[in-house]
Amino acid sequence: MKKLYMLLMIMIFSFTLYSCAAGGGYDVQITPSISGDTLSFDYRTLTYTTNKNNDILEIIGNPNEDFIIMYQQAKNEYFNDESLNLYHHMLNNLIQLSELESVNIGSLLDLSSTELNALMISHDISVTVDDIVIFNEMKAAKASAYQNYISKVTYINERLHIILSSDEINSLDLFQETYIDYLDYQTSFIIKDFTYEEIIEKYTSVGMNLSEDTLEDLKIAYDILILLYET
Repeated sequence: MKKLYMLLMIMIFSFTLYSCAAGGGYDVQITPSISGDTLSFDYRTLTYTTNKNNDILEIIGNPNEDFIIMYQQAKNEYFNDESLNLYHHMLNNLIQLSELESVNIGSLLDLSSTELNALMISHDISVTVDDIVIFNEMKAAKASAYQNYISKVTYINERLHIILSSDEINSLDLFQETYIDYLDYQTSFIIKDFTYEEIIEKYTSVGMNLSEDTLEDLKIAYDILILLYET
C-alpha cells in the first residue's frame, strides 16, 4: 500500500512539472539560437517575437516591417512599390494612433473601418480611401491568422533585405551563446542601449575570456543587431 502511495505521488509530481512547463509560460528550451530557432508573429503587437528573455532578438520587432514580412511570407509574393508605400503609410498611422490611445496596435484591427475612421479623425489623422482598403486587408489577415512562425535567419534577411552568410549566422549564434553565458553572472540588458565596447567590457568584468577571433565575430553580430534595431 505504501509503495502504491509513493508511486501515485511521483506521478502527480511529474504531471505538475509537465503542466507548468507546457502551459505556465515556462520555456522548456532555455537555450535559444539564431540558426535553429523561429519567431512567432504576435497579433497584439504586430511584430515577430520570442518568449525567451535570454534571446537577443526578444524586443527587436517593428510593426511597420514585421506585418509586411508576415503578409508577404503568407501570400508567398512581394508587394510592388505602390502597395508597399500604402501599407507603410497605414501602419505608421496605426502606430501613431496606438500611442495616442495607449493601446496595443493589434487591438485596433478589431475595430470596424467606420470606428477606425472616427477615431483617426478625432486625433486629426487624415484618412484616405486607400487607408480603409489596406485596413480591411489587415483585418482579414488577422482573422485568418496568417503565417505564425518564421525562421530567425529568414526574418533577419527580410528585415535587412540581405542574405546572411554562413559566417554571419555563426557570428550571431556566438553572440547569443556569449550573451547567455553572461546571464549566469548578471541580469539581462538591452543590446541597443550599449556600444560594442561597453558590452565587451560587461563580459570581461565578470571574468569571461574572449579570444581575438571571438571578439571579431561578436562585432560582426553586434553590427547586424544594431541594424535591426534601427530599421
